Amino acid sequence: MANAVADFPADSVVTRADQDGFGTYSDSTFATVGSAGFTLGQFKEELRASRPDGPTLDALLGAMNRYLAEATITIAARDLEDTDEDFARIMREYADGILLFSISEDSVWTVAQTDTTGLEAYFQDRQASYQFPERRRVIAYSSRVDSVLTRVGEFLDGGVSPRGIADRLAADSMSVRIDTVFVSEPSDTAYDRALDLEVGDRTEALTNRSTRTILVLDGIEAPRGKTLEEARAEVLTDYQDHLEADWVARLRERYDARTYPVVLADAFAEEKAAMPETATE
Repeated sequence: MANAVADFPADSVVTRADQDGFGTYSDSTFATVGSAGFTLGQFKEELRASRPDGPTLDALLGAMNRYLAEATITIAARDLEDTDEDFARIMREYADGILLFSISEDSVWTVAQTDTTGLEAYFQDRQASYQFPERRRVIAYSSRVDSVLTRVGEFLDGGVSPRGIADRLAADSMSVRIDTVFVSEPSDTAYDRALDLEVGDRTEALTNRSTRTILVLDGIEAPRGKTLEEARAEVLTDYQDHLEADWVARLRERYDARTYPVVLADAFAEEKAAMPETATE
């Protein structure tokens, strides 16, 4: 090692090794772990990944130690697979899981995300399944300051529009957040209070998480079908399920795969019977 870096400036040993390598010493073995030897050329290829913590020879040696430590773990794991059946099984399951994830990503998730034509066709064929129920259109005025909501209530009672309220508060250096929320069923939140309002009515200031909020029922929207953009999250999930079911069916047909869930249930019947029952109310 000393000979390989003898001509490198002391303050840039790591830089020179990274840029130029170790020249004629690249094939020199600098360490052996078990039956595996490691050359300076191999180390150069992994130098950046070994995270040198400076430009000097000491930093280079530290990176080399980390490289050897990781290599030793890899070799030990490989050898352990040959001597420990449980560890070998776990590694096979891990490898199979990674492979299944990769195949699923290529065959289902990536396709669903990128196949806009297929997604649109899927939606058109099932458009009736994506519907909005009757919804209450609620305007929510929120602020952390009660005095701001007091002014909002006064403006609302005086018939001032949402835009007008925002402008008047801004003129007085006061701010309020104004959101439009659609409520169709109870959600155990402050917005449930809107279900009891008549169109045009408002609530008092309510506690809504970390803010205070006044709700105004602006109108009631009749049930209608969703557009693709409005239903995109639902359609994407359903399209992924559709692609996965089609993919599994093709695999079963190609490889003549058969499953016997009844046999599996019987195999674990004894263990299931021994499990304590979950109490229900």
